[in-house]
Amino acid sequence: MTNGLDAAALRRGLLLAATWPAFTCSSANAAAPPPDTPAKAAYGVPSTLSLAAAIATAANNPLCSNGRLGPYYWEIGNAEGALVSGSTGPGAGTVMSVASGSKWLYVAYVFEKLSSTHPLDPEADLPYLHFTSGYTRLGNMVSAAFCGLGEVITVDDCLNATPVTGQQDPATVGKFDYDSGHMQKHASLHGLGAVDGPMLSQTVGQALGVSLNYAQPLVAAGVHISAAQYAVFLRKLLKGELNLAASLGTHAVCTNPTDTTHGCSPDASLPAPIPESESWHYALGHWVEDDPVMGDGAFSSPGALGFYPWIDSEKRFYGVISRQRDGDEQGFASGYESAQCGRLIRHAFVTGREQTGTQPD
Repeated sequence: MTNGLDAAALRRGLLLAATWPAFTCSSANAAAPPPDTPAKAAYGVPSTLSLAAAIATAANNPLCSNGRLGPYYWEIGNAEGALVSGSTGPGAGTVMSVASGSKWLYVAYVFEKLSSTHPLDPEADLPYLHFTSGYTRLGNMVSAAFCGLGEVITVDDCLNATPVTGQQDPATVGKFDYDSGHMQKHASLHGLGAVDGPMLSQTVGQALGVSLNYAQPLVAAGVHISAAQYAVFLRKLLKGELNLAASLGTHAVCTNPTDTTHGCSPDASLPAPIPESESWHYALGHWVEDDPVMGDGAFSSPGALGFYPWIDSEKRFYGVISRQRDGDEQGFASGYESAQCGRLIRHAFVTGREQTGTQPD
């Protein structure tokens, strides 16, 4: 199948929209949106225009081209399942490294195991989950290299891969710093230090109800999973079946020290891995794409190799771009590329308008 998607794929998408159950408003005086209009997307129901616009944007927008992103699979769905998708190579079942997409999964695990019995502690939990704890010596892509070595077996082995990786840096305490060390230290402090990759896979996978594999015991970046299984996780959030669902976007911190629009101060963070031309916040293991110009408030967790999962700000839809490219030490280059494409597909889906430019219209 090409990125343009064949006629049969479009017909399948339109048929799905045509057979979707009618939306019933909660207010007796409110009318359901008319059929086949983008307004239906505001209620979690796709229109034929929404599906066609998403397909056309994925096929034709230069930021979504196969030449830019390489082979990829994309999908948009709601709490009940996938609504529209396309592929230029990988499928929904293709297992790959999601790199920083692991962070969202780890925090969801924490919420299942810890917040179900007691509130997250503002000192023992939160700084490690929104990256202000000062444990910033592990890195991102470098940590993946360290923690993939044969002698690294457990979470603590990974944390202490070098004499300094498991140490706190006083200069970054209280500041946002995008580093795997925060979550690795948190896992060590909360009983996972002696756990190896296979046991970590079982422990986290069972808690979330998904099939995943930690190729290395690196909780912030070690997960290998398919788009189909990651979508199961996103649908559970939409349904409110995971404790994290109610806390999406909460405890968010500034990530751009030059962002005065959000009231951020120069000492609030170190430069985020996204370009300074955009300003997002970082919540608990996931980003809030709330840039004043480009953002729509979506929740997401882009990975260094290009995997990009998201939930829209109204918690109606989820999406995935599934691809794997070479990363960089900042841990975001390919992930940001996918985010640029993904938000255009998302905007096309919600508005029913094909996106032909590099910014949502």
